[in-house]
Amino acid sequence: MELDELLGQLVERAQEVMGTQGRLRGLLRASQAISTDLSLSAVLRRIVDAAQEVIGARYAALGVIGVDGGGLVEFVHTGMPADEVTTIGHLPQGKGLLGALIDDPRPIRTTSIGDDARSSGFPAGHPPMSSFLGVPIRIREEVYGNLYLSESDKGEFTAEDEELALALAASAGAAIENARLYEAGRARQAWLSATAEITRKTLSGEAGQPLDLIATNLAELAAADAVVVARPDEHTGGLRIDIAQGHGADGLRGFLLPLETSLCGEVFRTGEPRRVESPGKVPGLISMASLDLDLGPMLALPLQRAGQVDGVLAAARVRDRPGFTVEELNMATAFANQASIAIELAESREEQQRLAMLDERDRIAADLHDQVIQRLFAASLSLQSVAVGLGGGPHAQRIQEQIDNLDATVRQIRTTIFDLHASRGEPGSARGSWTSSPSSTMPWASGPPSASPASSTTGCPPTSQKTSSPCSGRR
Repeated sequence: MELDELLGQLVERAQEVMGTQGRLRGLLRASQAISTDLSLSAVLRRIVDAAQEVIGARYAALGVIGVDGGGLVEFVHTGMPADEVTTIGHLPQGKGLLGALIDDPRPIRTTSIGDDARSSGFPAGHPPMSSFLGVPIRIREEVYGNLYLSESDKGEFTAEDEELALALAASAGAAIENARLYEAGRARQAWLSATAEITRKTLSGEAGQPLDLIATNLAELAAADAVVVARPDEHTGGLRIDIAQGHGADGLRGFLLPLETSLCGEVFRTGEPRRVESPGKVPGLISMASLDLDLGPMLALPLQRAGQVDGVLAAARVRDRPGFTVEELNMATAFANQASIAIELAESREEQQRLAMLDERDRIAADLHDQVIQRLFAASLSLQSVAVGLGGGPHAQRIQEQIDNLDATVRQIRTTIFDLHASRGEPGSARGSWTSSPSSTMPWASGPPSASPASSTTGCPPTSQKTSSPCSGRR
């Protein structure tokens, strides 16, 4: 009997060792599987599926903690039918046992969720759950999220299950970090490409309204649901939303924001970008969310011009979406700064072209005055001498008519010279407005002023049939 018992115990130990080896091989396969993909969403899904298989649980989930540590912003789960998920409604936000693991990132293992004092119960339609195991997922010193398992295949989770879950969480942390670094690299490339495109289109004149193009690119790059551009309003002293795109754009366009008590106003006054998880977490500062648009996380960026803040570029996501990260804030700020520089360069180039055109007008006016008018005046004097020599008669009359035509031509040329000089005083510099297209700000797009003042500047009164020349007094 003793030999049989020893053999039985040996067989049991061997089975345990084989089972443990099998679970370790499963852990290795799971670690390899979750590290083969660089898409963050795919990596999270693989982690949940691997945890369910390796640990042996009916339900498995991974909760991503928000950047402010206040709750879960993403919840990836498996094991629950789609109709039950629909019945429950919103996903967990990080309360009860889930919140306890957020507050104190140490493993939690219990045989009965309902008996744990930290439990807050289940919402209506939620399937019953008893055993529970939760472990944190760390990326270096940062707690990225938590791995949750419920309803163990063995009835309850063991210490060995906890060790396996911790090992899987460590592998998951490395895989998540790699995926985040990869996606961050792709995001930086996208931001740089967008900046280069805006610079090219702005300098080439293809951008139309540059701020519209900037808002469109920001909405795409930052995955924002709403983007606005707020500019100073001279009548109210606050900020007016001139450009709005995305969620609630019609209601946002034209909305006035106070300079002292709004998030955009604070950015305008300080020149510092801001990132908030929720408008309600900024005491005393209202935002676009005051329009009941169900907006949540926000970015607000200053638009610099000639060393001063000339507007605010703001992006927002709807409530319950993940907040903007510090990396997104930094990239968006650099994007706004580079876009502002591109607009300033384009405006400076247009101003140089305008000044060059005005200089060319001055040269043309000087040539007309110094050469053309003098030659016409000399021809008029010569014809006048011929007319005097002929005395009277039809030939002298015809010569006098030609003299009058030359006088009229001189007046027209002097009117043109006056118009060329007067154009320098016209408003409409290329530096007038960021929201205008380059061609619409050029002063020469309008027609010439009235020619009536020219006669008062010619120095010669109008001629008549009885006068020999408008400038005859110069002889």
